[in-house]
Amino acid sequence: MDGFKRRLRDSVQLRLSITLSLAILIVAVLAGAFAFVSAFDEAHEMQDDVLRQVAALFDRQHMTLQYPSADPIVSDDDDAKVIVQYLADSEKASGNNDAVIPLPFPTTLADGLSTLTIAGEQFRVLVRTTAEGRRIAVAQEADVRDKEARESAWRSLLPFLILFPVLLVVVGDLVRKLFRPIATLSAEIDQRDKQALHPINESHLPTEIRPFVVAINRLLKRVEQAMEAQRRFIADAAHELRSPMTALSLQAERLKATQMSADAAERFLPLAQGIERSRKLIEQLLALAAAQ
Repeated sequence: MDGFKRRLRDSVQLRLSITLSLAILIVAVLAGAFAFVSAFDEAHEMQDDVLRQVAALFDRQHMTLQYPSADPIVSDDDDAKVIVQYLADSEKASGNNDAVIPLPFPTTLADGLSTLTIAGEQFRVLVRTTAEGRRIAVAQEADVRDKEARESAWRSLLPFLILFPVLLVVVGDLVRKLFRPIATLSAEIDQRDKQALHPINESHLPTEIRPFVVAINRLLKRVEQAMEAQRRFIADAAHELRSPMTALSLQAERLKATQMSADAAERFLPLAQGIERSRKLIEQLLALAAAQ
């Protein structure tokens, strides 16, 4: 965990990837919740439209109702169960059981949609007055409606569930591609020779990185100028010191050829060696200046 926190603190690319992923997740959750609620409500509206269409078809076709006198046949397909009855027949309900029609709906229901609880079961009921003046009730169990609405709402979330991991992969790949010029620039600078101080080409770099590269180019220019001044100083100093050191070396050779006491010869030897070392050092400085 500490290693991940360290990477998160040190890596801009990782922070950007995680931030974008969290933003996508938050947006996906909010959009998914909105889509779920919208699809749920829309499914209920469509189910209400089905009740209206059944009532309109019953009125338009001048249908009549006949309730089964024997035990009703219970269908396994409860999703298709829509109950149609005359509202006045609610008084003829044989019991408080939602498996037998007619159901005991209140006869005072106003025309339109309403939600009622009958025999411990919730029903969505549409009351309509037909052209003949009779009032009909078209009903459907609320549990069935809610089940269908939930299934429809969950199906609306499938695009989010599929697109979210795809977006994460796309964002990760996009962030890597966006940071690729930085890695390329780093490799290019790392492979340079120590004497290569020419400016870095900034034309192909993003505008966000370009000011950083411009600053590096200015630094390289200043370093090049400082090194050039140092080379000129070394070359000039070596040239200026060469003639006097050569003269000192010649004078030392002449002095060495003269007769001198043992004590003077002993003291002269370190002086001659020092002059020779200085002369060789000046020759090396001149060779270095020529090589640079």
